[in-house]
Parts: sequence; C-alpha cells; structure tokens
Amino acid sequence: MKSLIYKDLVNLKQQSRVFLLIIVLWTVMAVLEKNTTFIGGLLAVFGLLITMTAYAYDERAGWDKYALTMPVGRRTLVVSKYVLAVLALAVSMVFYVAISTAVGADLRETLLTAAFFIAVGLITSEVILPVIIRFGTEKGRFFLITLILLLTFLALLIGQSGADISIEITVEQAALAALALCAVLLPVSIAVSIRIYTRKEF
Repeated sequence: MKSLIYKDLVNLKQQSRVFLLIIVLWTVMAVLEKNTTFIGGLLAVFGLLITMTAYAYDERAGWDKYALTMPVGRRTLVVSKYVLAVLALAVSMVFYVAISTAVGADLRETLLTAAFFIAVGLITSEVILPVIIRFGTEKGRFFLITLILLLTFLALLIGQSGADISIEITVEQAALAALALCAVLLPVSIAVSIRIYTRKEF
C-alpha cells in the first residue's frame, strides 16, 4: 500500500507545481482579505483533483496491466486511491487550518469548517471513483462537471422560484451531517469500486 501511494506522489510531482502556484496566489489574496473560507473549498477541490489525476496517469501508462502481474491484489489497488484521497484532503485541511489561525480566525469554527470540507471532498470522491474505475477518467470528469452544473442549476432554480427556505444550519451541524454521510457512503463506494475493478479486463 505504501509503495502504491509513493508511486502516485512521484507521478504527481510535476502537476503539483501548478497546484501549488494556484494555491499560493489564492492564499495571498485570502490573507490580504482576512477571509480564508474560500481557500478551504479550493483545497478540497484540489484534494479530489489529485486523486483523479493520479488515476489518469495510471490509465495513460497502462499501469493496471503491469500492476496485476505483481503480488498486489485488485482490492489493494482500489483502496490505495481512497487512501490517497484521504491523505490529500487531510494535508490540504491542515494547511487551511494553519492559514486561518494565522489571520486570526476562530480555531473551533475553523476546525469544524475543515471537517466539513474533508467530508464533502470525500463524499465527492466516493461518488466519482466508481465512475472513473468503470468508465475511465475522461468520462469521469464529464460526470463530475455534469453533476456540478446540475447542482448549480438546481440552486439557481430554487433561488429564482422565490421559495421561502429559511432553515438555519450551524457549521457544527453541517460538519456532523457531512461526516455521517461520508462514513455511510465510504464502505459502499469501496465495495462497488472493488466489484467493478475485479470484473474489469485489461
């Protein structure tokens, strides 16, 4: 498992420079404005993109065919991508918490927001990884973009309908709800991904 994660990190080394440049630029802006919430969301997106990019590199290099000749089970290959997603999001949120506390944000609220972003990032990964494993990264990206557009359209539609939605949700409630959903979806997503990958021919 460690070797698989290390392999992904090495493959991502060049792409990470682009990610870091974007993050640094937005971080400077967030620090100047003393509002780092957007950075948290941006980092959560990058956590997802890192996992998708790692799988895209594997797909392009034909890694699966080579990996299956080694004493590495298909289950391990699948789970390693979920572990990579967790690590990427965790590191991203540590950075977010550090930046937020540096500009004087409330630590408790920052930690709850970080937990929410981790959960949302993982939920998205749990939805998209089975799609990527089944159909490939190109169709997976299309699925993700379509999902985002549908959610955005739904939000705009609700806003323009004039519906009176006045439910107030605290950061703590949102974080707990997202973490609960993440915990429920994780074993289901892993099981589905393993099933798809086991039946897949290379």
